[in-house]
Parts: sequence; structure tokens; C-alpha cells
Amino acid sequence: MKTLDTKLAKIRAGKYTPKDFIIADAKDGDMGFGRTGPGPRRDGSGKLKSKAEYLAAMAEMTKSGLVDIMLMSASSCETLSAKGFFTKSKVTPAVRLNDATDIWSQRGATYKETESYPFRTARPEKVKKISDLGLYSVTFSNDVEADLYSLEEYTKFREEATAAKTRHFLEVFNPAMDIGLVGADLGTYITDCIVRSLAGVMSNEHPLFLKMQYNGAAAMERLRERA
Repeated sequence: MKTLDTKLAKIRAGKYTPKDFIIADAKDGDMGFGRTGPGPRRDGSGKLKSKAEYLAAMAEMTKSGLVDIMLMSASSCETLSAKGFFTKSKVTPAVRLNDATDIWSQRGATYKETESYPFRTARPEKVKKISDLGLYSVTFSNDVEADLYSLEEYTKFREEATAAKTRHFLEVFNPAMDIGLVGADLGTYITDCIVRSLAGVMSNEHPLFLKMQYNGAAAMERLRERA
């Protein structure tokens, strides 16, 4: 059994310990940053790592067993899965299943200065062949039209994921742009957005778990109370 499933079972049963903290290695940078996703080489040359080096880092971390989830782009997951890296591993391969505009971080880009617009490259029914777990992210902008559009697209995604029998975890980003809220007000806004958005979702479409920025103890307690 994958360590992710073991830890989640303990958490749900209330029998977890500090060792059951879920660790994900986010190696999906190519979905947001493009060519700079693999990062710079550490030899002082100023050159970027190659895709082969990026894949090698994913393979090395997977072999180490130090993480529970290896999050990748669909193309990276397909390459490593074809080589059998996850067949006997306790690490769960996961694919980023949407790449909304708020993660678009190409050199020279200014996308983060505007509201997040939903977009998807990978599709659950295609990805299911290599992984049954994916990440879906949403960023609330305190703008009714932008947020409505994002939630409508999330609804469509859940329907596709359910049909494909693909699990997902939901990531809720803090907005990169100024939405008129800061500090505790921003934290409670994000909390209320999460609860409001999932309150009408049936259990068969629920995210496996949430991934979000820590906005302070007060906001987290409110999320815990209302979940």
C-alpha cells in the first residue's frame, strides 16, 4: 500500500501521529514556469537544468521513499511510469490536472497581475492510465465573475474525474494580486471560500484532501470548525 493511503487512513480514524504528516514533492514546475521549471544548475554556470536532469531528480526522490506524493506534469509522469518507477514504490504519482493562469510564470509574463482564469491541459480520462491521483487548484479573486467562472470549471472537472474514477486533492492559493484584503481578513476570506465551495459537493466528488497556504491559527480553526 502507498504511504499516502496509509497515512490518510490513520488521520481519518483519529489514530495519527506526527510521523503521519503527508509530504509531497512538487516537481510540476514546467506547468507554470515553462523552460525555467527545472531550475538552475548548481555549478555556478547560470545555465538551466535540462528536462532529463529534472526527471532524474524525480526518479531519485521517488527511489528514496522520503515523500508520499510525487507531483508532476502529465508528460513527466508518463515518462517515469513507462520506466516502472512507481510500480513497486510506496510513493504515489500525482499529476497536475489544471494549469490556471495564476500559475503561468513565464519569463516576462504579467498574468499574475490579473484575476485567475481556469484552464486545463491534462484530462482525467487520459491521465488515469498513469495515475489515479491529480491536483486541481483554484484561486479566489473576490471578483464575482472570475470566481463564478472558476467554480463552474471546477464542477465540470469533478464530473470528469468522477467518471474516470480519478481522485484529486484541491489546492487553494492565496491570490498574488491585491484583492483588497490582507492578514486575518484574507485568511478568513479564503477559509469561507473553501467551506462555501465544498458545502454543496457530495462525498463521491469530494477532494481527497486540501492543500492551502497557512493563514494563521484563527483562520485554520474556523476551517476546522466548519468542515
